[in-house]
Amino acid sequence: MSLDPFFSLSPNSPYMNTYDGATPNAPNAYAYVQTFGGWSYPWSGRSLVDQHSSDKILLSYDPVSSSDQTMTNVVNDLYRRCSVQVIFRGTNVSTTNQYLLVFRLERSFGSPIAQFFVGSDFVRAEDISLSPYDDVAMLFDTPGDDVWTFVNVRLAAPGISYYAGFFFHGIDCYLL
Repeated sequence: MSLDPFFSLSPNSPYMNTYDGATPNAPNAYAYVQTFGGWSYPWSGRSLVDQHSSDKILLSYDPVSSSDQTMTNVVNDLYRRCSVQVIFRGTNVSTTNQYLLVFRLERSFGSPIAQFFVGSDFVRAEDISLSPYDDVAMLFDTPGDDVWTFVNVRLAAPGISYYAGFFFHGIDCYLL
C-alpha cells in the first residue's frame, strides 16, 4: 500500500495548498518553506543561479555548536543562522492524527548536523551524509484542526567549527 504525501515542498516549489473545493471536508494543508543563511561561496563552483535551477539550496558557514540544542530567540537562533523553516496548517485533521515529515538533506562539506525543532522544542539531531541524500524523518502528534505548525531545521557542527554545510532538497509530509 502506498501513501500519498499530505504536501510536498522543495526550493523550486516552496508553497502548496491542497484544498479541493469538490471535497471541502477532506483533510487539506496550506504549507510553505523558507530558508535562512544560505550562502554560495565563490570557490564552490555553485552560483545562486545554479542553486535556484537545481532544486536544492546550500546552507553553510553559520552553524551553531552541536551542543547548543536550544531555541530561545527566533531572530538569533533561527533567522540569523543557516536554517530551514516549514510552516503549515492542516485543516479537517484531529488530535488523533500524526504528521510524519521526511526531509531530504545532503552533506555538502565538513561534518554537518541537522537539528530538528517543532516550534522551539528540540526533537533530534542527525549527522548528514553524502549524496544522493539522507531521508530524515520525524513523527509527532497533530496539534489539532487549523493550527499553524512551525518545524525548524538548523545547521550545527561539532565544537565551534564553521566549516560545515548541507543541501536542502525538500520535504514530504504525510498525515497518519
